[in-house]
Amino acid sequence: MTYAPELPGALALTERLVELGIVAAAGHSAAREEEVAPVIDAGLSHMIHLWSAQSTIVREGPWRKLGLLEVSLAYDDLTAEIICDNRHLPPTLMKLAYKCIGPDRLCAISDATSGAGLPDGAHFRMGGMEYEVCDGVGMLFDRTAFAGSTTLLSQMLPILIH
Repeated sequence: MTYAPELPGALALTERLVELGIVAAAGHSAAREEEVAPVIDAGLSHMIHLWSAQSTIVREGPWRKLGLLEVSLAYDDLTAEIICDNRHLPPTLMKLAYKCIGPDRLCAISDATSGAGLPDGAHFRMGGMEYEVCDGVGMLFDRTAFAGSTTLLSQMLPILIH
């Protein structure tokens, strides 16, 4: 189950998920390392969507505060996933994730939405909003953000091979 580990109740939720044998996953989050570390200690074991909807390093005065991205790359007990449609991430970031995390802990995912398999220009609805397929991804109409992938996992295999 994916949740933001910095939100109230995250520690108790993590403990309950672990008790039930459910994978606790962090994502769609603005968490800093100091917020997520206790949740990892409680059993959080997976990070979703590296470089997508995930916090990253920021400076607070002269100090650097790590986000979920850096935690994903540095903590050896975590698994993590990358969206492999060649649009969410350029090839160099996919290589970096592979080098840092390795084949045993890195998961390739599609992040496919209800628009999966639709041609460019098609519209689809998700979460009460409408999106357009543009170059293999769901896109906000103003083109400011992706809304999931529309590329099928089978179409991503050649990307992973190269």
